[in-house]
Amino acid sequence: MRTDARAIAERICGLILAAVLLRSAASHLGNEFQFLSSLYAYRILGVEQGAAAASAVPTVQLTLAVCLTFGWWRRGAYLAAGLLFLVFVGVQISALQRGLEISCGCFGAADSVTVGPATLSIAGGCAVLSALGFFLTRLETTPCDATNDCWSCSPSSACSWA
Repeated sequence: MRTDARAIAERICGLILAAVLLRSAASHLGNEFQFLSSLYAYRILGVEQGAAAASAVPTVQLTLAVCLTFGWWRRGAYLAAGLLFLVFVGVQISALQRGLEISCGCFGAADSVTVGPATLSIAGGCAVLSALGFFLTRLETTPCDATNDCWSCSPSSACSWA
């Protein structure tokens, strides 16, 4: 029964994170210039770095959303999602410390919310949820874990390196 509860909790974590990542990626891909503008508003990245980030971030978000939805490479997906959300927390804290009153850029122009406690709660909560999902996958054991033969595992299995 414990294993079933862990598996259900892990799936819930994955699906919630996937929904957040998918919503964010869709808004960024739907209006790339708005996202680029919101990245520049943070005053952290230069022109080239901002353009690269505006291209890469939605792609990474979409990839992570797909992996978390279908349970592919779960440990790696949770780890990457957690790191991504920690970056979001870090840049928002940086903006607050510098007194910037800017839109977070989280979900596009339609849901423009100024960086503050609410946006930090979303990013921080998603980072915690990613850590929880990662932890829950670490508790699982599979035939791949017993043999440590992860090359023969399917993408959805819980190999120790994934």
